[in-house]
Amino acid sequence: MPALRSRFMPHALSCLLGLGALSSALAASADPFVDQLAVAGAAEIQASQTVLTKTQFDDTRTLAHRLIDDHTDLNQKLVALASQLHIAMPDAATVQAQAAKMQVAPAKGESVDAAFATEQVKAHEGAVKLFQNEIATATIPELKLFAQTNLAMMEHHLKMANRLLKTHRK
Repeated sequence: MPALRSRFMPHALSCLLGLGALSSALAASADPFVDQLAVAGAAEIQASQTVLTKTQFDDTRTLAHRLIDDHTDLNQKLVALASQLHIAMPDAATVQAQAAKMQVAPAKGESVDAAFATEQVKAHEGAVKLFQNEIATATIPELKLFAQTNLAMMEHHLKMANRLLKTHRK
């Protein structure tokens, strides 16, 4: 697993931290929404890449590929917006450490697919709440618009994860 993380993590983080040197020079403190979303996005990409190497099921692969594509795109947009707003992104070490802590191994007797689905349901329930909270409380209009624009995607991911869980839960 560590070899897999080290092989995929630079790719997952590159979209988040491509502007890392620039963003760290821009602002003294980061926005909590930006921080949480950066870590969650990296964790989603990492978990999805990991499950692709372990699953035998097309429905799990479909969700994993969708999450990789959507979260990579979302993370790239987040980096660009943070740069535009002069909001510092969390550094690579922080993102990697926090994303690694979020990874869940299957419980005894649980399939990789069921564990992944369970993890994605929890992660996307949290993401939906994060986006809804940002919409309700944002003080930066551009971040509020970002959350409003992307909430439907998080809700769609949650629906997909729930369907996958129903299929693979024992």
